[in-house]
Amino acid sequence: HLLYAAAGRFRAGPARPTVLAMTAEQFTAQFLGALQDRTLPRFRDKCRTVDVLLIDDVQFLIGKKATLEEALYTIDALQQRGRQVLLTADRAPNEFPRNAASLAAKLAGGLALQIDPPDYEMRVAIVTAIARRVDARLGEGVAEIVAQQVVGSARLLGGAINRLVATSMALGQPITVGLAQTVLTDFARQHTPQVQLADVQRAV
Repeated sequence: HLLYAAAGRFRAGPARPTVLAMTAEQFTAQFLGALQDRTLPRFRDKCRTVDVLLIDDVQFLIGKKATLEEALYTIDALQQRGRQVLLTADRAPNEFPRNAASLAAKLAGGLALQIDPPDYEMRVAIVTAIARRVDARLGEGVAEIVAQQVVGSARLLGGAINRLVATSMALGQPITVGLAQTVLTDFARQHTPQVQLADVQRAV
């Protein structure tokens, strides 16, 4: 969400830079397609001539040697021209495996920031915004119930709202606190990671 919001902010800026935003999976698919179709120069021109490149979920490149090398060369080419690169991953650079050391070094060499999960107030705001976007009418107190029971990313909160809306439509009932408590108990159980003995030992 933050990456694509940043892309939108860049595009709306007074300088009107050329912005390319994609997922690492899309980068991989387009790179492999360019190799197969022998259109690699066109792909490189597309990625390396922009003012801002944004790639989401770069951990997807781990283990894909040729694609990872292409991504790193692309990043280097942009940085040498003084252009901006924004990358996101689901883990910190020091948590990358050894075969992705070059990617970890590239991430650590920039401004690497950890984004913490949203706090309660932010979760309430996110739930309200998502409900408004999908035109879901939440009863009084429902947004607060969702924010209390679903502790996670905006994506997870969106999934909870989708579950509520689907259940409401299936049962022909409004989305009330009672319905939310019933639906979200199961949803939270499915999406809460199980704590194993090894997790406790590692934390200690």
